[in-house]
Amino acid sequence: MEKSNKSKKIICIAVILVLVFLCAVAAAAVTYRNNRLGGTIYTLISTGKAGETDFYAETRMVGGWKASVSAEYLENLDEFVGKNEEIFKKINSKYVSPTEIHADCFIKDKKTYVHYVGTATDGQTGKTENVDETLEFDFVLTRDIQNMTPEERSSEAAENRQLNNK
Repeated sequence: MEKSNKSKKIICIAVILVLVFLCAVAAAAVTYRNNRLGGTIYTLISTGKAGETDFYAETRMVGGWKASVSAEYLENLDEFVGKNEEIFKKINSKYVSPTEIHADCFIKDKKTYVHYVGTATDGQTGKTENVDETLEFDFVLTRDIQNMTPEERSSEAAENRQLNNK
């Protein structure tokens, strides 16, 4: 009887060890999948030209990717950065104060989206325009996306107004 209890304990411990091992392998696989993409999508802010006090525009950039990424990742990175740079340059050259444009980034259905939304003043006409433009990318560059909260945005805008007033 005692021998059979020992056998059951050994089998039970072996099963638990196997389950712990399988959980560790699954966790490592998920971590690898998330980390192999690498990089963080972060917010870059423009405060306009010198002397402008009510200009706030965001764009999305990527930093911190690993040196050993695939050629496909680098192509996707070039596309992502290039399209966001185009919009950012357009915003900074076309619009003047007051301008406030946010760029939110999200993943949906295995695609990455950057949504530019806000109001801007056309530098040529002086008219206020609504900005509402979405970039769609047929890939997930990274799952590490840092979006700003409304509180962070107003804090950044206030800080930038102070810097531009100096």
